[in-house]
Amino acid sequence: MYNKAIIIILDGLGDRPVASLNALTPLEKAHTPNMDRLACSGLTGLVDPLKPGVPVSTHTGMALLMGLARSNIHKLARGPVEAAGINLQVDNEDVIMRCNFAHIEKDKEQFKILDRRAGRISNTKDLSAVLQDIELPHNILASVHSTTQYRAVLHLKGKELSSKITDTDAVRIVPSIIQHCVALKNKTTTKKTVDAVNYFTQKAYDILNKHPLNKQRIEQGLTPANGLICRSPGRIEEEDQANVFEKYTQFANAIHSPRENILTRSGLGLAITKELLEKLGGSISLQSIPKVGTTFTFTLPVRKNLKENELIKEDKITSESVLPMLIVEDDDINALIMTQFLTDQNHESERAADGETALEQLKTEKFSLIFMDLNMPGISGIETTEKLRQMGIETPIVGLTANATDEQKAECFEKGMNYFITKPVTPENIRKVVERHV
Repeated sequence: MYNKAIIIILDGLGDRPVASLNALTPLEKAHTPNMDRLACSGLTGLVDPLKPGVPVSTHTGMALLMGLARSNIHKLARGPVEAAGINLQVDNEDVIMRCNFAHIEKDKEQFKILDRRAGRISNTKDLSAVLQDIELPHNILASVHSTTQYRAVLHLKGKELSSKITDTDAVRIVPSIIQHCVALKNKTTTKKTVDAVNYFTQKAYDILNKHPLNKQRIEQGLTPANGLICRSPGRIEEEDQANVFEKYTQFANAIHSPRENILTRSGLGLAITKELLEKLGGSISLQSIPKVGTTFTFTLPVRKNLKENELIKEDKITSESVLPMLIVEDDDINALIMTQFLTDQNHESERAADGETALEQLKTEKFSLIFMDLNMPGISGIETTEKLRQMGIETPIVGLTANATDEQKAECFEKGMNYFITKPVTPENIRKVVERHV
């Protein structure tokens, strides 16, 4: 016998306190008798699908809650998820992108995005019907399939396509214009796909701008849906397997961060693992089959019957005085590593998960040194540094990044940073920077 239950997932319901609401969140302020009744008669909880305190995008969170293993979440891209939602049949070589029907306006050589949801148009099937098998450069065909309201799927078919491309959607970019799709890898397949997507942007506008439905909407005082903006391209290809051991490898079609248009990085975990194994005389490799699974294999030479007095104990690098440090880092693992290094050197540390939190924290707390990650959700490390200097906070700030350019470093110093550490951070890096700036 089975018991029936209803699971209600309130995606993205959490919010921050608002000053005009007496420091309450919108949910706390709202009158919600129906939700209150459901909560009282059922079981409720706050779920962190990926890691505690780490916000995830909708498709990532839903997939994890429905049982997808965290080890496989990097294979999930929003474009194919949207396609699966409408039972769209695709081949392994195809590239799928998530799209919005939008209201755009031609401005010389670019398109302004006036309404990225086209007035939240409710039905776009007539519009997508005229965007079938559009011929693009390099013998690539494009078809658009409506999903719900203003949402759609762009289906690219052809040989040697690549998903190593950027979005055309201008999420949180000002001024809001359709972005020129560019290649993330210098390969022929990627350049072909880029050419096709950029050509499609113009072609779709030419067709939709003349569509009778849009003319009718304008006459009725409604917002036309005369363009398409695309993001979250499809599959992870086999060539990515060789890159997973590189520090901060970017996957164009992996999980998108809460900012949507920011590419997910593989981070330092596998890179550190590989480096440690090689230093110990070992090695690591992987075999991955899309939609099947991934196997990691490592070898490590070991000695038998190691006596207790032969164990190697690492000396901790310590400081004479306990100093309070602030770590501004959005990645939990990186923050944990930094915290441990500082603890080993007899320092106290606190962590701010983003720039906004750091700004609030530094209004009331004082630290001897600030470690600032450059790439974070919301405002970046550079912007946070600039705001801190404008607030009159003179605490030394050390930038943390894996791949800063000379131009970016120059901007960081200009905005008020004092020093740089290139990731992965080491205890010796920290000891030197503390001695230099504190």
